[in-house]
Amino acid sequence: LAVLQTREYGAWIGLMAALIVWILSPWATRRLRALAPTQRARLTPFVAGALSLGFLLLLGFPTLLDLPQHLPIPWENLHTRLEYARNTLYLIADFPLGGGFASLSGLYSRYILGIAHVFITSSHNLYLDLAQEQGVLALGAFLYLWSAAAVGALLEAENPFARAALAGLVVLAVHGLFEAPLYASPALPLLFLPLALAPPRTVSRGSAYGLLAVFLLSMLLLPLQLPVTRQAQIELQGWPRTRPEQTAPEALQPLIPAYERTRRLLPHDFAAQYRLGLIALQERDFSAAVTHLQDAQHRKPAHPGVRKALAYALVWDGQVRQALPLLRALPEAEQDLRNYAHWWPTQGRTDLAARAQAALEALFAAP
Repeated sequence: LAVLQTREYGAWIGLMAALIVWILSPWATRRLRALAPTQRARLTPFVAGALSLGFLLLLGFPTLLDLPQHLPIPWENLHTRLEYARNTLYLIADFPLGGGFASLSGLYSRYILGIAHVFITSSHNLYLDLAQEQGVLALGAFLYLWSAAAVGALLEAENPFARAALAGLVVLAVHGLFEAPLYASPALPLLFLPLALAPPRTVSRGSAYGLLAVFLLSMLLLPLQLPVTRQAQIELQGWPRTRPEQTAPEALQPLIPAYERTRRLLPHDFAAQYRLGLIALQERDFSAAVTHLQDAQHRKPAHPGVRKALAYALVWDGQVRQALPLLRALPEAEQDLRNYAHWWPTQGRTDLAARAQAALEALFAAP
């Protein structure tokens, strides 16, 4: 009754889904037991693989999350939650092996919003939080464990503990789409309680080899992520007490050769172009920053961090007119430009202060 009196849609939907599964589990058990042993053995990898492929599809096309906004769903926070999810997918693509525990706050503020204060500490999605912090490999392992536990519980649904574990797994899976209260809290062990209650299943040798192959394949991503991770470590050292955008440019100089190698190996790599643009901005090489950031925006046009960085790079490069469409989309642009108009003279750059003032006037004059 307490849950029904709240507006926790994730909890509502999770409990309803668990009730439906509880009712249908005897029928599903009979169907599963009717399968041949080889078919049952393939069921867990199939379910985990299907879920993983769905996630990889979203990772490759984050803007797919914009589609539900056009549906008549009575949830006032839908737009905000989908925006958090889409932006977190951008981070996961940059850090496929994970950004580290409790890293979302700094990475989101620095590389998604371009701000110097904490905005969010969770994406409000269990799977996105797990993939962002620990990597897509960890998410795949979690999905495999969940699939194995669900199949094992279904095969023994007449067992009260197995049936309760199955209901718990469903609540966990569904509620995780809307919130992640256990993941980033001292109650984290409770997240795995339904997995522990599920009947154990024997892991086949083929499944073990498959997991090993996935792990070894993921190691190929390590050289690509190392410079991105190192830049985040340098810029976010002392976060949130420090301002990442004021990191000394010479501290980031050693990373440029690694990014250039990545560009030669993968000409369409987004993360390398975006970081090179940010480094050029901090070096005040605005022409180079515009070049890198325009290329990055071409790869991911909806990325808010790239759009904001490119807007100001264009202004500092003297291309105020070209920056206007991007500035109009920034709610904070007016206040930022006013601040820059006062800040640049303290850095001995009255020319850039004049460009900030010109951009501010053009912003007001724009139809």
